[in-house]
Amino acid sequence: MGADIDFFKLQKDYSNFMNPRVVIEVEGKNIDKSDIGVGEVDLELTSGFEASIATFNLYNTFSQEKYAFDY
Repeated sequence: MGADIDFFKLQKDYSNFMNPRVVIEVEGKNIDKSDIGVGEVDLELTSGFEASIATFNLYNTFSQEKYAFDY
């Protein structure tokens, strides 16, 4: 029993695999849908998720008016 994968369909669906997309959620909230900027994403995937590492930088997280972090 094997998976039936159409490479050319995946290539078309994912823009020739040239533009990776990362979705980062904090407490169930998608950061993409806020004013917070995400940059310099680095992923190191291993054979198991428990040993994988993801690092990223967040921008626009501090409110100068409240003198506190927004998130």
